[in-house]
Amino acid sequence: MVVTGVGLAGLLTIGVDTPYWQLAIWQLVIGAGAGLFNSPNTSAVMGVVPPAKRGIAAGMRAMLQSTGFVISIALAIGLITSAMDPKVMVAIFAGTQTGSRGIGLGPFISALHIAFGAGVLASILGAVISLMRGGHRSWDPEGGSEALIRDAESGGAI
Repeated sequence: MVVTGVGLAGLLTIGVDTPYWQLAIWQLVIGAGAGLFNSPNTSAVMGVVPPAKRGIAAGMRAMLQSTGFVISIALAIGLITSAMDPKVMVAIFAGTQTGSRGIGLGPFISALHIAFGAGVLASILGAVISLMRGGHRSWDPEGGSEALIRDAESGGAI
């Protein structure tokens, strides 16, 4: 989450004349952050669920992840389009807009900065919540439904 936040913070530096390679680098950082977070997070969530309930847990995790994507896209589009002339928005949605003709790029970039800033805050909040979760825990099939093993820093179980 922190790496993703760094990538989003990097996008706060873009301007009207930012070269594509710079955008690509920040997008690469964001993608790396997502890759570094998603797999271990999924493992942590699924690791504490009894085997008989993993299908339910996987479905809930996927639903919550999809809900987060939808909400974040709606928020970002709302923030970005708030800076656009309604006639230009209609042209974009109708498919008749060509390039940036008629779009005030300064206000558009400012709106992008607000959306990226919201993403930075969400990443920081997600990182803090993940840290509050504590160490990695695993399901103990020998100990029954209540037994969880907390992995110690040394790699052993306590």
